[in-house]
Parts: sequence; C-alpha cells; structure tokens
Amino acid sequence: MRSLRFVIGLIAGVLISSCAADADLATLQREAAASLRMPDAVDLGHFSGDREAGPEGPQSAFDAHVFGVQVGDGDVHTFYDRELVRLGWKADPIAARTSTVELLAWGWCKGAMTFRIGVEDQPRAFKPEFYRGQTFRTVFDARIQGRDPARGCPARLAP
Repeated sequence: MRSLRFVIGLIAGVLISSCAADADLATLQREAAASLRMPDAVDLGHFSGDREAGPEGPQSAFDAHVFGVQVGDGDVHTFYDRELVRLGWKADPIAARTSTVELLAWGWCKGAMTFRIGVEDQPRAFKPEFYRGQTFRTVFDARIQGRDPARGCPARLAP
C-alpha cells in the first residue's frame, strides 16, 4: 500500500512539475503580445483556459482571439511578425502546424510561451452566425500559449 501511494505521488508530482514549467493564464495575459490587435480588426470571439493536468497529460494555458479583417493573410503575417519580433519573439516553425480548418499558420516563441496565428478556412471553421452577418477577407486565430521553456526557441534563420 505504501509503495502504491509513493508511485501515485510520484506520478502526480511529475504531472504538476511538467505543467508548472510553462506559463499560466495570468502570465500569458500580462504579456504585451497578448494585447496585439491589427488596426480595424473585429474581435469575433475570445477563448482561454489555464494549465491543467488531465488524463492525456499536462495541458498548457492559452488565451486566444478570433479576428476578422479586410486585408489579406500576407498583411496579417507582416503585422504580427513585425510587432512580435519588436517585442523579443523568435519565429518558430514548430508552432506553425495547421489545424484541420486552417489554411496556413505562423508561430513565434519566447521563453515559456508560444504565439500562433492560424488563418481559418471560413466556411469550415465556424457556422455562419459566428461571423454576425459580416464578411471578412481574412479570419484568423491569434493565440498565446504556454510551452516548456526547456525546449528553447529555434535560432532565427538569416534571410
């Protein structure tokens, strides 16, 4: 019985410590990058969650907004890349994996945080009512998320 309690305590400690290495929700929301907004962007939705240990392992905290804009995805990338690099972020291709309803994505990292832009495939990403009767040239998810700082950020490639 004692050894079972020890093993359970050890597993719980590993889960908590692996979660504790990345940023919590309050830390993410205090980061200047979390407040970046493109001019004339319409905030369509805000989603967030704090870090937690779940059955699938530790889940990182995140804070995300879905925005609609009347400019192309290249302009979205240019804006965020310029502003994030100015704030000390580095490009991170690992964070740029697309989800099933995204057309493309870009990622940046800084310490225990990742910032990610995912351009949505509008007809597949949300029901029409999500857009509140508006049409946008580009709809994107701007998300800051905790990450393991031990992974490090990739070196920025020279042009």
